Amino acid sequence: MAVPIVRCSLCRRVRDDAGAGHTTARWCDIVEFMRMNHLRPSEFLLTETYCDECSLFYRQLVTYGRWPNQMPGGMPGPADDVARPSIR
Repeated sequence: MAVPIVRCSLCRRVRDDAGAGHTTARWCDIVEFMRMNHLRPSEFLLTETYCDECSLFYRQLVTYGRWPNQMPGGMPGPADDVARPSIR
């Protein structure tokens, strides 16, 4: 039976609820997670949500209607590639 694993829809990190002796959930790269938990891709099922950082990022986007300079995890935001209209 496949184990459900929670993955952030935006940054693609997975939640490690009980790994490496942490008392609270932490978000890590899926390859790191698989290595630490000795899992193969066929042994888990991904479910989607947002991590705390991406949730905050998304709320800022909805509230202010623009992308901040960078997304969580140091990834460039989509607005970095798009020319913004000038306001006069």
